[in-house]
Amino acid sequence: MRVFIIVLVLIFSFQSWTKADDIRDFEIEGMSVGDSLLDYMNEEEINNAEQNSTKMEEEFIIIWYNSPSLYDDVSITYRVKDKKYIIHSIMAMLYFDKNIKACEKQKKEIVDEVKNLFTEADFNYREKVIDKRDKSGKTKFSSFDINFKSGAWATVGCTDWSTKMENESDKKAIDGLDVTVNSVEYTKFLDNYYYN
Repeated sequence: MRVFIIVLVLIFSFQSWTKADDIRDFEIEGMSVGDSLLDYMNEEEINNAEQNSTKMEEEFIIIWYNSPSLYDDVSITYRVKDKKYIIHSIMAMLYFDKNIKACEKQKKEIVDEVKNLFTEADFNYREKVIDKRDKSGKTKFSSFDINFKSGAWATVGCTDWSTKMENESDKKAIDGLDVTVNSVEYTKFLDNYYYN
């Protein structure tokens, strides 16, 4: 069974099972890390999505998943050369335009559920961390991180953009909640990418 993270209705939909301790137990938009994106999009749709994508050092590619969604935005990450399009990361966003308090409230409700489910994982809180995308240092994010024993990683976080960033129309800087799940491989890649 898998955990269904349904942010808009502020609850998790749980089946009758006890505890989960694997990254594949997360399901966002019906997808889990380790699934093939071909189960949800055909190659033409994937190729079209790649026209507006981000590459991470020619190793991973991030595309936007445009389907009927409970979220405002969903992105999917897979390896650039993988023709099976195995999903290594899913990030779902829900925006709270200039309303960080509503974001934090929703984050807390999700975190309370997650802590009861992933009993074998290690948890970590990060509070008011400076977001380096804002050179002023006034944009902050706070997150609840789930570190699985496998090395996979998940997080539920809120970003509180500075007034300056919110007013720059070309940035799409809107306060928001993100729910992200990453495979072991992508977690290691990000650690090296950002910290080495």
